[in-house]
Order: sequence, then C-alpha cells, then structure tokens
Amino acid sequence: MASCLEKVPRDILHHIVLLTTTSSPFDSPAAIFNLLQTNTNIHHTLSYKTCSHLYSSIFKAKFDLAAPTRRYAGHDGLKQDLWTALWMILESDGINEAQLAAARFPSFILTLLRSRAVQEKSLEQDDPDYEVLSLTIWLLWLTYSRRDIEGLPLHERQEILQVLRPFALSKTKSNLYHYPRTTLHTAASTVSRYERNSDVPCLDPTIPAITLTFALNELYPMVAPSHFPATRAVALIAQRTGPTLEDFQILESYKTSLFANSCLPFPSNSVIPPVDAKRSLRHDFEFSSLFSSDSYFTPGAFYIPGRLTGIWQGTYLIAPMPSTENSKVSPIENPDFACRQPMQCALSEYLCFSPNLPVPTDGSWDTMEPSPGRLLELEANFQDGLEICSRKYGYEKYIPASKVSSRICRNPSQALDVIIAGETLDDHDQAWGGFKFTGRVRRDGLIILKREPKNANETHLGTWFIEGRLNFEKNFVGRWRFFNPSLESPNSHGIFSMAKRACN
Repeated sequence: MASCLEKVPRDILHHIVLLTTTSSPFDSPAAIFNLLQTNTNIHHTLSYKTCSHLYSSIFKAKFDLAAPTRRYAGHDGLKQDLWTALWMILESDGINEAQLAAARFPSFILTLLRSRAVQEKSLEQDDPDYEVLSLTIWLLWLTYSRRDIEGLPLHERQEILQVLRPFALSKTKSNLYHYPRTTLHTAASTVSRYERNSDVPCLDPTIPAITLTFALNELYPMVAPSHFPATRAVALIAQRTGPTLEDFQILESYKTSLFANSCLPFPSNSVIPPVDAKRSLRHDFEFSSLFSSDSYFTPGAFYIPGRLTGIWQGTYLIAPMPSTENSKVSPIENPDFACRQPMQCALSEYLCFSPNLPVPTDGSWDTMEPSPGRLLELEANFQDGLEICSRKYGYEKYIPASKVSSRICRNPSQALDVIIAGETLDDHDQAWGGFKFTGRVRRDGLIILKREPKNANETHLGTWFIEGRLNFEKNFVGRWRFFNPSLESPNSHGIFSMAKRACN
C-alpha cells in the first residue's frame, strides 16, 4: 500500500527528516531508520546514496566541525572542490555564481580563511596547505562583494587582514629593481576537470591578497586635518601649497573594484538569476593566463595592448619595516600597512610593429639602459605625439579604433613590444606632487614602471620602481619600492591599487 509520504515533494520530505532528527544534538537520529522501512520508494528517496547532503546536514548539527575543517584543510578532496568552484566562477555568465551563493559558498570560504588566523605557522610554497590557502584567497576575492565586506564585524576584518598580509608583502622583501622574471604561478598539481585529469598551477595569491587588503582598508575613513584650506581656490588666495579638504574628499572616493560587484543584480522578486552572455567571454583572458599549462585549453595573450591607456587613480600603502633580528614577532602579530596615500598616472602606450625593432633589455632590469625612459628622453623625436622615432627604434602611439580618423589602424595584438609613458595631472601635482612614468609591459603581462619627480629640485621625493598586473579589466594593482642605492638602511616599499577613471 502506498504511503501518503510519497506524495510529499522530495525537498519538503528531506526538510521534515532534518527537523525530526536534529531537534536535539544528543538524541539518536533513529527516526530516519523508521522512515527508511516505510516502503521501497521512501527508502530510495531517503537513502544515503540518493541524498548524501541530508546526512551531511544531520552530522553538522550533531558534531563539531571547526577543528576537522581547520586541521584537514590540505585534503585532496577539499582542493578538488575549491578548483571546481574557481572554474565555475570563471565560466559563469551569472547562473554558476548564483548557485554558489545559494549554497552559501562565500561564507564557507570566509570560515576556511579565518581558520588560518589562529595558526602561527608561516606557509612556504612547498607546504601541502599552501595551495589550499592560495585557492581560498582567490575564491574570497572572486565571491565577496563590497557590500559583503562592509557587513563583516571588525574582528573578522582584522583576522582576514592578518592572513592576507604575508601574501600581499610576498617578494617585496627583495629588491624590486632586480625582480626576477617569474611566472604567474608555481608548480602544478593534478585535479579532475570534466572527467579529465588536468595539470593546474599553484596560483600566486599576491594580486588577490593586495586587492582584498585595499578593499578592507578603504572601509576606514580618512580624516583630513581641519586646518587645511577648503578648496584649491582658497589655498591659492592664502598662498598655500599641498592638499586641501577637497583633495581629501576626492582621495576618500577612490575605491578598489571587486570582481563580485560586476555581477548583474539579482531581483528579490525573481527566482531566475540574470544572465550576462558576455561575462565569461570577458574572462577568457584571465582563464587562459591561469591555465596556460593545460593542454585542453589554448593559451591566449597575457596582455592586450590598449588596456593601460588612460588615467589611473587610487592609493598606495607603506609596508612595515622589517623587524630586527632580536625582535620576535609571530606571523599573526605582523604590523599592518600604514599611511594610505594617493597615486595617479595618465598613461599612454607606444607599440612597436615589424619591421621596426623593439628597445632591447638585458633581461634583469639592472641598468635600464637602453631603457624606455632613455629612448623617450634622449633619443626620441615626437611627431605630433603619435610616433617615437630614433636611429634604431620605432614606436606608434596606441589610439583606440573609435578615435582614429585619417590614420590607418594597425592590429594592436601584432605589436612586438609595448612601451609606457605618462605623468600625473595638474590637480595631483598641486596637491601631492608631480611625477613622470616610463616603463614597459613584459611578455608575461607584468607591467614595470619607473616613477620620478617632474621637478628636478624635488629629488627628495625619490625614484620608485613599480610592478603590477591588470586584473579583470578593473584594477591595476601590485607593489612598489623606493630606490636609493646610497641608503644603507632598507628602502621603503609597499603595495598599490588603482582603477581607470571613466572617460567623460
């Protein structure tokens, strides 16, 4: 005889069983065994093979899970699940991310990351837990929106920053001027993907860690000194230089873009998530960069010329100076970044096409000779600002196809080399000092810039060497180092984050 329970929808039946078996964490879940004996159909519906998630929920309600989650974070099954989630996000046109959000996956990732905050052990790249933690940082970066971060309690923000700090600072301890030509990622491991084993890289968490660090720091308002002039006009009348209250308001408006904020909003009265058919298409570039070692995916270019052209503005943070040999500081007590300051550059790109030759480099950037800056300052003849010509080299200024009228537009993807030149704008010069930039884009997509004061009398502002990457067409983030070979003490260094100003 058929049971009336067979007419109950499966999800409702599962919920009834869950409520019945978890009313008290100390009672035996014997009720589920009685239900299993109702008949064959109910037994199949409630069997472990059919609904393992139900038994997982019962287990979670009756036992402690924080310690197993923390202590077995390096398990291969967890690593496989994290990689699957990363692929889902990069392949998402909206539905994949909605599925992860419905499963409360971002909360799980946050819990997994916070479990690292209580551990004092520093991880190296050959540590079994390094890849899991790196994936966790990536997934927190990809799934948390600014609204999610704003809703975090203060102590959780601090715990996240503690975990991120060593990764945001990675490699800044070495001289950026002699930064080695490393790839985007380290050694590969093997995981299953679409029923095929694939070699995947151990992702470098530096860029996600820097981005999240800025997003968290931007939640704390900057307080301008009350005695500063209100506007630039007031400052000029009073014959005062430096920033104004208005400049601080502009500085406060700089916000680091987060990947999750680019999702289409999910209407509360809709059960179907919005689909953006071009969302995953926009991420093909990052996908090819991440999985360039995968034989199942054809790698693409690591940099598309034209992405840097424009006005970039944001902030930088100064890293804490290294502790002395006698001081003992645990990893969770590392001092925080300090002194958030504005950073701006209006950049132009110059592309070298065959049969012209690109400016050579010795591969180490030790001498920067002949460097892009040397070419631009000493050898170059500018022709209407559109070309750079010298005795040996030739570059054309990148101009978007929409703005090209009489000139023949060449395919930027065929460029042999990309040189960068730029400077700060007048408003930045008056408030924070003027700077000029020269540099180039490496073949692996790493952007290297040299920043110097515009005014020869302001050498005290120093020379900076900057390296960074573009991520998801939103941010230009990376690390900087003040360089002065005459100083015996360690040079200051830190991280930066800039976003492209919208065109008027």
